[in-house]
Amino acid sequence: MAADVQDFIRDHHLGTAILIGHSIVEADGKRGAKVAMAVAIQSPQLVHSLIPVDNAPVDAHLSSDFPRYVRAMREIEDAKVSRQAQADVVLKPYESVRSLMAVSQWTLQSQEKRD
Repeated sequence: MAADVQDFIRDHHLGTAILIGHSIVEADGKRGAKVAMAVAIQSPQLVHSLIPVDNAPVDAHLSSDFPRYVRAMREIEDAKVSRQAQADVVLKPYESVRSLMAVSQWTLQSQEKRD
């Protein structure tokens, strides 16, 4: 994937790029932050700045709960909840995903700050 990014920069005549890579796992198992770092190491002349985001220092795999976590967060968004009690009802089927309660609380707090 790093080669693809390098080719893109060259093909579009971008000169030096500011690369931002997030550690979401791609379909081929590569993480965005690690791909961006590989580009910077392999072709430093193409990279002006590098911003790796949420990059684990190890080769870690996402929890098998991750798809359920995403579904639950989408359900909260679709339900347009405005109170923690509403989020708790939406999250009831997802009790096995331990981090969801903390994340839902953070999500609602963030929403309140935007409103």
